[in-house]
This record gives sequence, C-alpha cells and structure tokens, in this order.
Amino acid sequence: MDRIAKEAISMEEQRQIGDARQQYVNARELEARLGIPRNTLYYIAKHGNFPTGIKIGRARRWLASEVEAYLAAQSQHEQEREEFTRQLLSGEMKGVN
Repeated sequence: MDRIAKEAISMEEQRQIGDARQQYVNARELEARLGIPRNTLYYIAKHGNFPTGIKIGRARRWLASEVEAYLAAQSQHEQEREEFTRQLLSGEMKGVN
C-alpha cells in the first residue's frame, strides 16, 4: 500500500472513531444535562429503569440515543400522568374509585 492510501485509511478510521465518541456521553455530561448528581445517576442506572450504559476502561458511557429515548419516554409518561390526574379531579372518569 502506498503512503497516500495508508493516510486515507487512517483518516477514515479517525473519522469513524470520532463519530463513535459523539454517540456516547459520560457521567459529567449527563450530570450537567439532567441536573442530577453523578452518584444519583449511577444509582438509577443500577436500580431504576435508566439505561445502564457500558464500561469503557474505568469509565461508564451511555449511548446518546438510549438516553434520548429514555427522556422522551419519561416525558410521555409525565404527560399521561398529568392528563389522568386532570380527568380524575374534574370528574371525567366515572366509576373509578
């Protein structure tokens, strides 16, 4: 392989590695985004329904798409709970005790 081909492969590998890094977020990034302490984040990942993430070396990383899906589901759940509460309090739900 000539030098230019090796450099092209190397640049492509670097781009793929860069893309993979962008897909994962670390605990500090999640802490800032969610506004919760890292210890709480680790706790809900272990005991709750938050994505568990993966260990890379000594650090844990979360797939950004899994975190986004979790947040979207939580938002939808919150909206459904608010609608249920509104209906319950307004008397729209007859026969519910």
